Formats: sequence, C-alpha cells, structure tokens
Amino acid sequence: MSQPQTDVLIVEDEPVVRMAAERVLNWAGVTTDTAHDVDSAIAKIRADAYKLVLCDLKLPGASGFELFDQARALVKPPEIVMVTGYATLENSLESFQLGAFDFIPKPFDPRELLGVVRRAIRFRIASGASGNLSPDFLAAEAARHDADVGVETYQLGRHSWARIDKDGMVTLGAAETFAGMLREIDTIEFSGGSEHSVQGKTLVRVSSNGGLVHRVWAPLSGRILTTNKLIEADPQVLDRDPFGAGWLAQIIPSDLERELPLIAHRSNPEGERNSDS
Repeated sequence: MSQPQTDVLIVEDEPVVRMAAERVLNWAGVTTDTAHDVDSAIAKIRADAYKLVLCDLKLPGASGFELFDQARALVKPPEIVMVTGYATLENSLESFQLGAFDFIPKPFDPRELLGVVRRAIRFRIASGASGNLSPDFLAAEAARHDADVGVETYQLGRHSWARIDKDGMVTLGAAETFAGMLREIDTIEFSGGSEHSVQGKTLVRVSSNGGLVHRVWAPLSGRILTTNKLIEADPQVLDRDPFGAGWLAQIIPSDLERELPLIAHRSNPEGERNSDS
C-alpha cells in the first residue's frame, strides 16, 4: 500500500523557524516534511508529490529562486510559497513572475501562514480535479470578458490583476489563486486605509473563517478613487467572483510606464493568453 501524500515540504535552514512552521501546520492537521537546502529539497520533491513547498528565499549555497527553476522542470511541480525576511518589492515581484503561489514576509503571522497553506492546498486539489470549474477555466472566462468589453488586463502572477479601461482608469482585483478558495470571509480591510495602492505591497487583508488571514498584493501603484462597496456589504463576492463583481478598488495609476512591464499582460483583443510583459 502506498504512503499517503504529504501536504507541505518546508524548506528552511533556520531550525527555530522550521520548527515554528511545523508546529502551526501540524496543529491544524496539515502534514509536513522538511529540508534545509535546495539540493535536499529537490531530492525530496522528486520522491514525493507534495501539494505545496514552503520555501525560504535565503538558503545555504543557493536561493529559493533556484529551487523554482529546478522544480518547474518536473512533470508536475508543486505549488511554491516564498517565506522571507527580505520582503523587498524586487523579491515579491520576482517570486510572482516565476510562478509563486504567494509570498509571506518573516516573521510570519501563524494565521497568515495557515491561511495561505490552506488556500494553496485547496487550489492544488481544484486544479487537478476533473469535472469542476478549475482556476484555469475561471481565468479563461475572465480573459474572454476582457476581449468583449475592450479592456486590457495585466496580472501579478496568478495572484492579482489590474484592468485598464479606455479612459486610463485601472481596476484592481484578486486573481485565480483566490477564486473559490477563501470559503467564509469575515472581513476585508484595506491596508493603511483606502487612499493609495503600492505595487508589490499589501492592498487588502482578508480574514476568513477560523481567523485565517490572506493578503492581496497590489499589482500597480496609484491613488485609490473608490473601493468596491459590494464586497463591503457582501464579502463572499470576492470568493465567488474575484475577476468580476468582486473587484477591490479603482485607481488613478501613478507610475504606469515603469510598473506595467513588471507584470504580465494576460489577454489580448482576441481573448488569447499572452505571456509577454
């Protein structure tokens, strides 16, 4: 009889941090394994199909980004979440550009760690399940919508999106790694109020059932003109329809020429996926 699949591989060279992450996840019933560097992590990933890899950015002899490169070459790479004490804009953007599921600064909040892990495992299961509305299907539907109404959408990885209309107004929202993954939402709070968004910084903090925390990182910077009153009245709209009615804010962009090349152009007028920046 084959062994049950382990949920999470924790790749962390600091024993205190590694044990803290294990305690939080094991207490919640999430199964874990550990590795202390990229080489041992890749060996374990090849031997066991983990749902998620929780990876420190700074590791002995190599970085977490190198783990990305090697893991992506596998037939079915796991989802990867970066955890780092070096939470710079550059590290955040590079993580999402490489395909990270999410990005968690250290010292981590146990509620955020567990929230991201729960959401990533749900996403992994939904993406591999047949007969369900997968996150990829939802993203394709959003791309077709953009083509129909003549707008352009850019994404910060699979995490958040910025939709630019013909008048230069930009709408911001959460992308496919949130669609149907949050379950019961308690509150949605804008970081530092609701005046500005800053690319690669927290746009909103979402609290879901059980006190779990999920950040939505802003894809573009700008002055916030309005926030979505619908999600304030009914937060579940963010979970049900993040590409449409569950949008988060509308902004006047402050540095579009510099910031747009840092995120991916998702759809063109024909509704086809475009990987060019």
